[in-house]
Amino acid sequence: MSEPGPVNLGGDKIDMYPGATFDAAQLVHDAGSVFGDVWPGLLGAIRTAEGQLGNGPLGAPFREQYNSFEASVTPVAEQVQATYEGLGQAGAKAVATYLELDQQVVPARFRMIE
Repeated sequence: MSEPGPVNLGGDKIDMYPGATFDAAQLVHDAGSVFGDVWPGLLGAIRTAEGQLGNGPLGAPFREQYNSFEASVTPVAEQVQATYEGLGQAGAKAVATYLELDQQVVPARFRMIE
């Protein structure tokens, strides 16, 4: 099967480049997957560092700030993989839906001429 060409529903501008749009959606999805693979190791390193910080008399205030930062970042970071993978899946589905609808619109335009 050949790659679908640009979709132009009228006018002088291309409405979608399906191949490039699908590729971009795949990149977004893959970014989420990569982050999901890397995040557990990063979180482990963050938590290991926590145990090494603030052990001296001047370190306690720093440790408190560091721990609060980690507590605010972790819940957000744990959503990155699902969010980006979901965005990529939605983008791929949008391309498929767009192409399906395009195949319905073109014949309908020709039927109107009859």
